[in-house]
Amino acid sequence: MESRLYSIADIAQELQCSKAYIYKLLTKYKKELKSYKRTIKGVAYLSIDGFNFIESKLKHNIDDEKKEKINIESDPQQELINHLQEEVKYLREQLQEQTDIKKREQLLRMKESQNKILMQQQIGEIETKLTNWRKR
Repeated sequence: MESRLYSIADIAQELQCSKAYIYKLLTKYKKELKSYKRTIKGVAYLSIDGFNFIESKLKHNIDDEKKEKINIESDPQQELINHLQEEVKYLREQLQEQTDIKKREQLLRMKESQNKILMQQQIGEIETKLTNWRKR
């Protein structure tokens, strides 16, 4: 039996994934990997059996993700549901925009009517002053 030890970097390179993901698997399966793990001068190594364990878990995770993706993609009802959910989200955004526009329009109308009232008051005051000035 081979007694080769694999560093985390070796495992990551061999399995084409990140070292962080390998560390995540080491933490997740700490108990199962305990007998396969060796630490030499502060560097963690796994035996060939530990490497095979990590490889099997990695393939298992990838297979599960592929199956889930295939199930979602191949289910026409799920596709329709997803499409309708996106459509509802879009329509809600449009409705919110319209509501915002109407609120701004109402505010502008209110300001316009207030400005008209102020102008009429100012015109009235000016006319009163002119009348008083003419009388003098």
